Amino acid sequence: MKRISLLLSLLLLLSLSAAADVAYDSGPPNYSNGLTVCCDFTVYNDFVLGSNTNVTGFGVSLWTKSTLFNGTGGLGTGIDWQVRADSGGGPGSVLASGSASFSSITPQGTADFDFYNVNLYGFDVSSLNLGAGTYWLGLGNGQTSDNDSIYWSLADGNGSNTIIQTYCPGGSNCEDINLNSYETSFQVYSGNGQSTVPEPASLMLLGSGLLGGGRLLRRRMSR
Repeated sequence: MKRISLLLSLLLLLSLSAAADVAYDSGPPNYSNGLTVCCDFTVYNDFVLGSNTNVTGFGVSLWTKSTLFNGTGGLGTGIDWQVRADSGGGPGSVLASGSASFSSITPQGTADFDFYNVNLYGFDVSSLNLGAGTYWLGLGNGQTSDNDSIYWSLADGNGSNTIIQTYCPGGSNCEDINLNSYETSFQVYSGNGQSTVPEPASLMLLGSGLLGGGRLLRRRMSR
């Protein structure tokens, strides 16, 4: 009996430790709306760190077509990411960037539009030491092997954060679209191996432009 109690205590401590390694969480996906992060679009969402943080990974809720879902989540070429400093309430200088290599894919549900699956894609980054303050996570250049669009799911957050969607046709003549009333769904991880941290629901079960009503925010533009 003592051994069982000790084992249960260790499992509880491990769960609490994993949960504590989420340095920022914007909230779960809402399954109804998403912003395109492919083609000529990049989406930036700000996040706030309350203290010095060693950022080692991110988890982002992305929509991909269910027909493409497989062991790699249907993502063909991955997705490019950036972490930027804040500059006057917008994305500033690039602090780190790369192409995501997903170390975990956690199904979250089915979107309300056009047969998309919503999954939490986790990826590690080289140790990034950030002080307390506001930063921006950017995602772009996402494309599936079947050339379908990828969408960054919006969250049921508190609406206090800011999204900026940048449209750069052909890589130039960029235009910023400010979406103050929206927030994307993502997590910032600190510590070691953070992209594999499960969501609270997963812990409980132990393993168990704007798309949708505002689809016009995808903003296909011609010049």
